[in-house]
Amino acid sequence: MDKNESKIESSVTDRSLLNINAFGVLLFSSHGVILDCNRRFSEMINIDIDKLKGKSVNILPYEPQDLKSSIVTNNKIVYGEEETTIRKFILDCNKTIIVSVNTFMNTDGSLYSLFHDVTEKKIIEDNLKMKSMFLEAVANSSIDGLLVVDLQGKKILQNQRTLDLWKISPEIAADADGSRQVDHVLKMTKNPEKFFEEIEYQKKHPYETTLDELELIDGTVLHRHSAPVLGEDGKNYGRIYHFHDITSFKKAEDKIRSLLEEKEIILKEVHHRVKNYMSTLIGLLVLQTSTLKDDAAIHALDDAKQRLSGMMKLYEKLYVSGSGGSISTKEYLPGLIDEIIANFSKSEIVTVNKNIDDIILDAKTLQTISIITNELLTNIMKYAFKGRSSGTIEIKFKVNKHKIIFTISDDGVGINKKILETEIGGFGLMLVKSLVSNLKGDIDFRYDNGTEVLISFDLKSR
Repeated sequence: MDKNESKIESSVTDRSLLNINAFGVLLFSSHGVILDCNRRFSEMINIDIDKLKGKSVNILPYEPQDLKSSIVTNNKIVYGEEETTIRKFILDCNKTIIVSVNTFMNTDGSLYSLFHDVTEKKIIEDNLKMKSMFLEAVANSSIDGLLVVDLQGKKILQNQRTLDLWKISPEIAADADGSRQVDHVLKMTKNPEKFFEEIEYQKKHPYETTLDELELIDGTVLHRHSAPVLGEDGKNYGRIYHFHDITSFKKAEDKIRSLLEEKEIILKEVHHRVKNYMSTLIGLLVLQTSTLKDDAAIHALDDAKQRLSGMMKLYEKLYVSGSGGSISTKEYLPGLIDEIIANFSKSEIVTVNKNIDDIILDAKTLQTISIITNELLTNIMKYAFKGRSSGTIEIKFKVNKHKIIFTISDDGVGINKKILETEIGGFGLMLVKSLVSNLKGDIDFRYDNGTEVLISFDLKSR
């Protein structure tokens, strides 16, 4: 084989090597004249190989600032330096590609560069960088401390709020393995054992969400909420912690609790005094009765004493028992009825049937109902069963279409109609009518084998 054939064969071999290279390859002189390139490079910049040969590297579609940088870089290579750079090509169709460039010097003084298209990689990297920036911005704008760790407990991300809550210095936060931060957190925690117990529980139950309360030595109280970090594949990649400062809420809660306890003490004292005042009044009525000889006056004071005694029992049941808010009629009224009936000697001969719905009423309304019940039952026990060996009382407290229907009936001798026909009809009846009026209700009397009193009022206004 002669020298010309050998040279041709060598040239063919070099061209083949150029074209099978996955990178774009550009060969140029130290003066910046393009000597050759491979097909990959030609396709990359969309310029034919023949149009490149013999031209200055200035013909390449570099971004303007990148062209200047490339010339500077090439000069550095001539003086023995090597460098990997990132450049941009702007093509005719306004398409931009990003390339990684490695430039080397041949033994004959010429230069060659390897171009790797990293456009997609850079786009992904930039998107990730942008998402990471927004993620950190969101994390740092949170009023809660945020901490993300991997499955081994290594810190992935934590926001500034976490550093502030735990008083973690930048030096400790920068510790690579996180051991200094763990030591610091334990020293800040009032109950380190509890802190560790929860961590151990999370390790054994990696897919569980947890919530507990931490108290720091400086008095700060934190809610610690944690949840697994799950990928789209359902795999657990770590755990995220939220630290929410509830110190002010705890202080407010303690203050409210203290005020409630104080209120309870004051209310108990007030209830005790009211009860004592009622007892004193009853004692005065008894004393006054003992000095009288007029039967009508004695009877009037006895009635007053009995009403006051009944009201004292109602008061004790409603308020002293601690149920001064909303009360269930089913829980309250049956016991009250039994107590009123038990005050009379004839209670053993009377059968009392109670049919009471479970209705929640405020104490004021129920107090009015209680006084009405006391007046009507007292009247029945005094007068309805005179000369009788037995009797029956029916009490119903029902709700029907937002109306409360309250009836008390007996099978006794019946009420004197002449009393009802008068404008007032006796103090007891006057009191009942007045109380029904306070309820914005209606009252009706029926006489059929005894007496029935029917009271109705609107439940909506209660």
